Amino acid sequence: MAEAARLKLVMAKITSAAEAHMDRGKLNEQLRQAAVLGASEALHVLLARNADADDADREGRTPLIEAAWRGYPGIVRALVKAGAKLDSRDADGKNAVSWAAINGHAGVLSELAAAGTSVDQPDREGFTPLMRAAWNGHLDAVRALVRAGADRSARNRLDRNALDYARDQGNRSVLLALAGGKTQ
Repeated sequence: MAEAARLKLVMAKITSAAEAHMDRGKLNEQLRQAAVLGASEALHVLLARNADADDADREGRTPLIEAAWRGYPGIVRALVKAGAKLDSRDADGKNAVSWAAINGHAGVLSELAAAGTSVDQPDREGFTPLMRAAWNGHLDAVRALVRAGADRSARNRLDRNALDYARDQGNRSVLLALAGGKTQ
């Protein structure tokens, strides 16, 4: 109980300091850092202080993109609840779904799909999230995307689809998941 009281006092001090001394830009920067680090309590405090859930850094990365990239489903859920734009893209044309797929974060992909984001948006290079997940051999991410309705037949500018990339990597489990078969 004493630990809970201490934590409440610390959070109150952070909140007070944020109100008194922090400009909006600094709040937004700290929100992105909380997303990068998976710091849930700090993220909630900063959102309560009206930090902008859609503010992007110089590379176009929003807190949602950062959290998806690093695999924090709880942070993603909190940012979605706070109204973060699901379709924001970074300077490379990748959105939160793309980064979660590239890094194999199936839990994040499920959160984003449940929030209603498109799982088929290609990045600037024409790769869909399913192609990225298949190419990188992320079976659970492929499964999450397929469950969310990802288009298995979508082709990029090279006229290749997710199955082609899984085949290139020799990943039998991913190939089976894409073909609709059972995988272990």
